[in-house]
Amino acid sequence: MKHNIKYLICLLSLAAVVVSCEKTIKFSGEEQKSMLVLNSIATPGDTLGVNVSYSIFFLDNLSEYAHDGISLPDGECDIKAVINGSSTYKFTRSDLTGDYVCSYVPAEGDRVQISADVPGFDSVKAETTVPEKASFDFTSHSISKVDSTEDLLKISFSIHDRENEDDFYMLRVFLITDYSYMNPETGKPDSTAFVTRCDFASSSPVFRKLDVSSLLEEIFGDEFQESTLSPLFSDHMFDGEDYEIEVLLNANHFSGPVSFSYGGTESISDYTYSYKVRMDLTAVSDDYYYYYMSLENKDNGYDLGELFGESSQVYSNVDGGIGFLGALTGNVKEFDF
Repeated sequence: MKHNIKYLICLLSLAAVVVSCEKTIKFSGEEQKSMLVLNSIATPGDTLGVNVSYSIFFLDNLSEYAHDGISLPDGECDIKAVINGSSTYKFTRSDLTGDYVCSYVPAEGDRVQISADVPGFDSVKAETTVPEKASFDFTSHSISKVDSTEDLLKISFSIHDRENEDDFYMLRVFLITDYSYMNPETGKPDSTAFVTRCDFASSSPVFRKLDVSSLLEEIFGDEFQESTLSPLFSDHMFDGEDYEIEVLLNANHFSGPVSFSYGGTESISDYTYSYKVRMDLTAVSDDYYYYYMSLENKDNGYDLGELFGESSQVYSNVDGGIGFLGALTGNVKEFDF
């Protein structure tokens, strides 16, 4: 009985602490009109597409947009791309995705301008330049032991940076597991591959730390007290030079094959496997770099707490509206491991 009374007193005390009052405050500010929102990424080898919608006021009833969303009415959009100041391409809406597509395929060095005119909205326009492919080479890779249970794969590569140019890069590393096996349905040799994106650590000063969560410490163990690294970096520390970077991967990913089933039903037990490491060093436009850096700043501010974190503005290069137009050019290399 005494225990129940103490428990009740604790609950009442907690309720007294957390109880709060609510007050409705009428918004007296100026209501912002809707603007066109334009988002697109130009990539060599892929036809150019663009997503165009419109903004809504933060006090609007969102249920009104539950069915049709914030897409634009059919037949009222004049969206076009002008390439290098001369060639013009008209966009049409894709029935499959709802985005707008055209026949233009970006090429390195192209200057891309996209504009949109829609009745009832201010016209919008954005420009970007498709970057040249990044140049890099692997220089070495090796396995080293951290302790009896942890192994590290060290990969070194050299970037050949352009002189007197502002270059921006994004690094992504993948593990590819190739399986060869006898297909149980056809009775013939077959193969498949699994691709996994890998987190990496690095002591190179070109990478910036994003937060204080020490994600890589969980991956690599206590030896690595690193914060999560941004995959984006610039050449401001090595403009025009051959610059070597070393990254570290958890080599325990390579310790044995993952199990898999053919068609999700029959288990494959008789197979061979091999590993590859794929490195994608992507050259990104300045617009892409600044946009995603601003998103990282915004997310990092949330990690520190909305109450004390400084408000971050998301980068936009769309004149007359919001959104962004960027470009990227990938360069992928692999080595067997």
